[in-house]
Amino acid sequence: TSVEPAAGAEPAMEGAADSAAATWTRSDWLPKAIDEKLRRVTGARNHMLTDYAHSRTLLDADVLFSDASELLHYLPRAAQIGFLSPFPSQWLPDAGAPPFRNAQRVLMGVEMVFVYALLPFLLVAVWIWKARQGLWVLLLPALIWLMVYSTTVPMVGALVRYRYPVMILLLALAVAGLLETLRKVGRGSGPVSRTGSSGAMESTS
Repeated sequence: TSVEPAAGAEPAMEGAADSAAATWTRSDWLPKAIDEKLRRVTGARNHMLTDYAHSRTLLDADVLFSDASELLHYLPRAAQIGFLSPFPSQWLPDAGAPPFRNAQRVLMGVEMVFVYALLPFLLVAVWIWKARQGLWVLLLPALIWLMVYSTTVPMVGALVRYRYPVMILLLALAVAGLLETLRKVGRGSGPVSRTGSSGAMESTS
């Protein structure tokens, strides 16, 4: 939700238009360096909202941040957008869009069906290999990248391009989780059936 200017606050981004302007209040409970980085994130978001106010793929255009708490409370929504957008309502052609854009929307919808099917196996991969340091070396920077861009870039069309490198990595981990799951299921079903059959043979002998 949009916020009202707070007393004693400083501009989040100098020169931002009124429609996307927010104020930033320093949070004393955060180190100054971290608070400043979050203020810069807010400024980047305001810049995007100003320059792309009429984008057809704009999400949460009314969401502005006045302090670190508001930004941090938005992170679950940012994660939803980062992982799951474009949403199904954006997969169908738009009457006001040119034909090639509508073709892109439909193709992106097909792509997102596969993304939705694979993402649960990302959690499986994290669970299986959670003790390996290499997993976190890859995963944490990718998640930070995704969260920063899903917070600062409210246009889905642009976000899809910005997140592409890390989504390839995350989906590769998800595929690895899927393959490992299939391998364990296959390995587990074989011995069970053989044990069961041998047990049955022993009981009849």
